[in-house]
Amino acid sequence: MSPRFTPSPVWCLLYALWIAPALAASDADLAQNLDRYSTSELEAACARMSSRSHVSGLTDGAWMALPFGGRTYYYRSACYQELARRTGNASWCTRVEERKTLFGDGSGVSPAQCERQVAQVQSDRAEQQASAARHAAAVKGAFTVRNVTATEQMQGDWQLQVALEGRLAGRYQLEVARLTPKRVVLVSEELKLEHDTLQRWLLPRHVVLGPTTPPMIAPLAVSLSYLPPVDDRIVLGPHLTSIYNLTLSLP
Repeated sequence: MSPRFTPSPVWCLLYALWIAPALAASDADLAQNLDRYSTSELEAACARMSSRSHVSGLTDGAWMALPFGGRTYYYRSACYQELARRTGNASWCTRVEERKTLFGDGSGVSPAQCERQVAQVQSDRAEQQASAARHAAAVKGAFTVRNVTATEQMQGDWQLQVALEGRLAGRYQLEVARLTPKRVVLVSEELKLEHDTLQRWLLPRHVVLGPTTPPMIAPLAVSLSYLPPVDDRIVLGPHLTSIYNLTLSLP
């Protein structure tokens, strides 16, 4: 059996003077750029960090506060706290250790602060989901564009027929736009809809053509937006319900 290696005091001193500062510098660089990592990358990066490298309360914010009143924390703990906040998973807070020292305040990176941040994230997400659910309920049954047909007239103009269907009665904005060579609105009309309906518009040939010369292809987009009442606190502003694309071939 080979003899067990026992580090000498000199070896320990060299480690402290050379290797430990190098690890601390690497951990500091990582901790200052956590936003560059994806969640999976961040988890791996946290695991690689030293558990002892830290920010001293003498350096981080000390000059902006009372003497010895700067922040102090372990870089790895800050990494895990960010991972917990980003994922909303409080189990990562068990990896967070508060650094306690006479020189600085370590409460900013601590299990308690980590759990508070996670609770806030979970609360915000729950409110976002509830808001999205209220919005979806408020626009449920909104009218959409079911079909669009375009019929060429004898004079070269086009009759556009738009079929609309839905259950949510109210005000809507219908827009027909030519998409090339640049976007030009050909029709913009506010409609009051209560039941399925067909709407018709005549598109003059020169309007559809624009500045180009035949033969050409004119791509059109027909969009419909729900206009909520002005006192609606759930649906703010126009809500786009559908877009229907078609192409006119002009000889």
